Amino acid sequence: MATKLKSLASTVHEVAQKGFGKGTNELYDRARPSFPHTAIDKIWQALPARTAPLNILEMGCGTGLFTRSLLSHPQFAQHTGTLLATDPSEGMRSVFMQRTHDPRVRCEEGTFDSLPAEDGWADLVVAAQAWHWCPDHDKALTEIHRVLRPSGVLCLIWNMEDRTASPWVASLRDTYEPYEQGTPQFRLGLWRATFQSEAYKKYFEPEKEDEVEHIVPTTREGVVNRVFSKSYMTALKGEEREEVRRKLEAIADKGEGRKWIDEKQGVFEWPYKTYVLTCKLKQ
Repeated sequence: MATKLKSLASTVHEVAQKGFGKGTNELYDRARPSFPHTAIDKIWQALPARTAPLNILEMGCGTGLFTRSLLSHPQFAQHTGTLLATDPSEGMRSVFMQRTHDPRVRCEEGTFDSLPAEDGWADLVVAAQAWHWCPDHDKALTEIHRVLRPSGVLCLIWNMEDRTASPWVASLRDTYEPYEQGTPQFRLGLWRATFQSEAYKKYFEPEKEDEVEHIVPTTREGVVNRVFSKSYMTALKGEEREEVRRKLEAIADKGEGRKWIDEKQGVFEWPYKTYVLTCKLKQ
């Protein structure tokens, strides 16, 4: 067991280990948005036509938000055979199993460079809201190549609050982004080094990137919970946490540029973009 824990500690970012550890994941599942079917359409379109049920491997599955979105998509609902979800966090996997009820799904421990699947097993490997944490692209892509079928596809997908769509969203991000602790957040684009790595050039065709705009209904409480579900924000305690909470609530209350869905119920639009990158194996 000690060897296994040491291995995980060397491959999982310290902030992710702490921020997504036990006790943080119920809020994550409650506060984070699901993924729109218009974005999942892009993944379906990248797959070759198949008659057999699909084998899907999900890396960094978290609490199952993407898993459930994928399996509710009309095409994936019909054509998925087995979905193997993996995550290094025991806390995440625990909530995943509590919230995800589908006989086609199993959830196991795994990291980007150590996936519990046989060679050539997967038609699709996907990382949702996770790939920016990958510490070694060459090792991970070599492992992904191992588990993919020759016609397989890798998909990387992220939801991100759209700061260009409304001033209150920009103010919100300006408030929480200084707390990132130097972590490799999606917005920084460090993950784009993936496509310059030797393993990517060796195994994959040039990536295809799509963006999908969508609206997430939210409330003042929803805004606060979403921000505090971020890995680095879970570290804030005491007065510092309360000070940030007050700032977030003030931004939501002011609502510069806000569009109401139901003002009486306090429900308004939170503009998002979903980024979808699909990567096919070289033939």
